Amino acid sequence: MRQKFKLKILLIGIVIIFTYFLSQILLPIIIALPFITFIDQTINYLNLLMLATAISSILVWTFWIAILRSDFKGKLKDIWSHKINFFNKVFVYYLISYGLSFAVLIIGILIFPESNGQESANQQSLEVMIDSLNPMVMFLLIVVGAPLIEELVFRFAIIDKVFHFLRYRYSAIISAMLFATIHVIGSPVDDAWNFIYLILTYLPMSIVLVVIYIREKNIYYSIGVHMLNNLVAFIALVSLLEWM
Repeated sequence: MRQKFKLKILLIGIVIIFTYFLSQILLPIIIALPFITFIDQTINYLNLLMLATAISSILVWTFWIAILRSDFKGKLKDIWSHKINFFNKVFVYYLISYGLSFAVLIIGILIFPESNGQESANQQSLEVMIDSLNPMVMFLLIVVGAPLIEELVFRFAIIDKVFHFLRYRYSAIISAMLFATIHVIGSPVDDAWNFIYLILTYLPMSIVLVVIYIREKNIYYSIGVHMLNNLVAFIALVSLLEWM
């Protein structure tokens, strides 16, 4: 009986990860298809696809919250009852992650001077999309959709489901490394050291999100910090591109 229960937990985690990839690849196309005939410009098609990706991420998040009510029961209510404490913690956690990221960036430049200015594929794609696509669409995708679906997968599914049989310290390491790695896959790097450097730039935020999730035992805290991080990055990129 216990083995069946463990297998069920593992399968839930695997299916969540599968629906994550589904929400980023196939589901957006399905959502966008009925509207494609009304679009005649490439830029409008990309806007539609990005909007469909954001919607699919939110839909998958909502689906799992509804299916796994017992796992999330009372967590949002607890946040609502302690709103001030929630926002204070989110802000403090964000400052910690920002400070760690800045420190790692400086150290990385000193250790890997040839990597100075190296950008991940994730960063490059964000700059291109924000520069050419509708800001509201990108806001919905970057600030809302991405944090919801990524926290569901990299924190809830990875830590509490797929690797639930491991001690938290080990599942936390796996979660942090996977999150950092997936954000730099496809980056145009010259060698392995540059790739490692890019992973290191994402690790502080990834580690902080893992620590928040485990410490607070509430996914909404890591979602809050993730959203705030992406919001600040979004505003900074929009402002920089407008200034340029």
